[in-house]
Amino acid sequence: MKRVFIKNALIINEGRSFQGSVVIEGEKIVEILEGKQEGGSACGVYEETIDAEGCLLLPGVIDCHVHFREPGWTYKADISSESKAAVAGGVTSVMDMPNTNPQTITVDALNKKFNEMGNKSLVNYSCYFGATNDNYTEFKYLDARRVCGVKVFMGSSTGNMLVDNIESLRHIFGATDILIAAHCENQTVIERNIEQYKAEVIHGDLPVAYHSRIRSTEACYRSSRLAVCLAGESGARLHLLHITTSKELELLNDSPLKHKRITAEACIPHHFFNSEYAFVHKFQHTNKRKLHHRHTRSGFQRTAFLFAKSVWSMVCCYHVNQAGINAGAQSSSVGTFLYGGVAFNLGTKS
Repeated sequence: MKRVFIKNALIINEGRSFQGSVVIEGEKIVEILEGKQEGGSACGVYEETIDAEGCLLLPGVIDCHVHFREPGWTYKADISSESKAAVAGGVTSVMDMPNTNPQTITVDALNKKFNEMGNKSLVNYSCYFGATNDNYTEFKYLDARRVCGVKVFMGSSTGNMLVDNIESLRHIFGATDILIAAHCENQTVIERNIEQYKAEVIHGDLPVAYHSRIRSTEACYRSSRLAVCLAGESGARLHLLHITTSKELELLNDSPLKHKRITAEACIPHHFFNSEYAFVHKFQHTNKRKLHHRHTRSGFQRTAFLFAKSVWSMVCCYHVNQAGINAGAQSSSVGTFLYGGVAFNLGTKS
């Protein structure tokens, strides 16, 4: 069994940073040594010694939100290409979303995806199961040891998987102990905003710069609040995906991790860009959720980072010809091919 000694790196692990060394046997880390190792390798014989002084050494990242685009969208990316990108970026485990073609909304489709991941992925993997208005009866067949979560679109997104029936939502939240991962936007508010702003544009589609007005703070907050209420009623574990507003943070707190039933995450593009940038620079790429006003973005950052417990990165590939879409399009997206985010282990106030 090959033994590797990585010495004198700055190790970042479990909330600490220190100079130290790592002993690897085969594919496992067997020892972490604190302090600088002088001279040759520490006790033992190694087939390879890596002098990492001046370098950072971090554990492999677990990426909890990726879109590997397979099956169906392999002209954008696939399991092989995206898992290679994951390895290159230090990501060792991924959790893939269900809005593919066909969608991962049946146990049969889920098993086929697991088989493809097993054959092609270079990293550890799990897959989300997609919820619809009427497939909650499938949840009892899901293996919680393999399935990382049930994804529910409480707001339309890529793949036409909107769940807009309140009784269906109650069934979804009450049908499983597996984590519910929710994309939250109120579709009624979005459609109302589209009609309102169409009056401002005489010819053609709404410019992309209107995106944040359409997917407004009200649209985000009303849907996230509903998800939190449903989780409270049912006792479900809930993860709010890519929150973007300070208002939504009012639904959460920084209670101890062991007590958390509700968590949330935020995407880095919402911290890089703001709505003023979109208007001034005719920004051509949009995310599913709103971009902040520059003032509210600063408040969101200050509040959110108080709660930050873990870091994640997100892979999401789009074809270059599809990145710039009009503001009202359901397929609008961030045009970046690889971006990171911060996941917040946030507890509810209840």
